[in-house]
Amino acid sequence: MSSRRESSPSTRAARIELAPYVPPPVVAIFPHMHLKRNPHRPDIALMSTETRRSSLVGDPTIVNLRDAINSHDIDRIVGSFTEDFESSVPMHPSRSFVGNEQVRVNWSRLLARVPDLRAQIQRAVFDAESGQTWSEWEMIGTTTDGEPITFRGVVISTARDGKMAWNRFYLDEVVDR
Repeated sequence: MSSRRESSPSTRAARIELAPYVPPPVVAIFPHMHLKRNPHRPDIALMSTETRRSSLVGDPTIVNLRDAINSHDIDRIVGSFTEDFESSVPMHPSRSFVGNEQVRVNWSRLLARVPDLRAQIQRAVFDAESGQTWSEWEMIGTTTDGEPITFRGVVISTARDGKMAWNRFYLDEVVDR
């Protein structure tokens, strides 16, 4: 006797016919970037290792921000954000804010605490459908107390007019316990 139960027509789920999925086009910000399609998610562009080596990582807005951070020029950093920039920090909601003046306050404090801070973008993916860039960051430096410090995490962002307009910030200090 078979252990498989046959279902009657009254208990079978209705079959719904769906239209085939057609991915939106991948938008390459720089025509010379080496982007390729993810075979599992054709709507998302992936950078090749050649792109990472050339340091043109994903969206030019995040590359410009990285360069501004590494310059330690506070006006250049603040100029990388729109005036109405929105920062959402889900892990620490009280740190969320609106406006690039808070960008000035936050980065001034951080650079005063870590004067040799260096930012690197480890990976980045631009999603053409949402207009978002997902980027993995690492920032390394030495505090004014002489202690090494590292920040790592992911930032999801959108840009407007070549400046950061919004982000969801998951970057935090690395703590070994």
